[in-house]
Amino acid sequence: MELKQSTLMYFSPTGSTAQVIRSMADHSAAPVSEVNLTPIQDPCRRSFDDRELLIIGVPVFGGRIPPVVKDRLAYIKGADTPAVVVATYGNRHYDDALRELSDFLSAKGFVTIAGAAVVTRHSIVPTIAEGRPDEGDYAAFNAFTEQVFERIAAMEQGHPEAVTLPGNPEYKDFKGIPFKPITNMDCVACCACVAVCPMGAIPMDSPSKTIKEKCITCMACVWACPKNARALGKMDILFTKQHIGKTAKVHKNPEFFL
Repeated sequence: MELKQSTLMYFSPTGSTAQVIRSMADHSAAPVSEVNLTPIQDPCRRSFDDRELLIIGVPVFGGRIPPVVKDRLAYIKGADTPAVVVATYGNRHYDDALRELSDFLSAKGFVTIAGAAVVTRHSIVPTIAEGRPDEGDYAAFNAFTEQVFERIAAMEQGHPEAVTLPGNPEYKDFKGIPFKPITNMDCVACCACVAVCPMGAIPMDSPSKTIKEKCITCMACVWACPKNARALGKMDILFTKQHIGKTAKVHKNPEFFL
């Protein structure tokens, strides 16, 4: 099948997921468009046909995909449209995220033909998986991408075959991260955090505050602050290290499903 369009979509508060997804663009023979789901926006209302390819990447939050992704894709529509799903995670595990994302897209008319789970630097504890993805990760991911486009080239139009992905169909129970970023006295009210927050959880007129009900602890504000004035509490970081410490110490390679 000859593609007429490849579309990259991603939710990427700290930029790691976008970096991984964008690396797939070089392998597409068709024109490539990009949709960033991260900034605050109305739900996407785009429709796709069976000669387009959707490549979508999301970070893993507690073994699940961020609920905001579903909100921003509420009106997306496919028509037996092939899709590639990518989950990025901080070296603990991706649990049910790939399965959940694929199931969501299937209900919208897409057929997941491939999936990947890629380790990226942990957003809360950046010393975990620091430097990931590395050259070896990208070499493996590039080989996977080549296989994806080779499979598409050999595919009959309108007849994609779904791939089997790991995960529990009931999905892991995750109620969100209870702790939220706080601001110290170094804050100069530059509002860099306000600009990057994907949830509108930081008031423009009071950027030292965080609206806890809206915050998803994506860490975008922490990574963007030029004064290092936003952070999680020391005990929150210590708890996270202890909670994921043993599993995060094991070097995990990317996993691919075709």
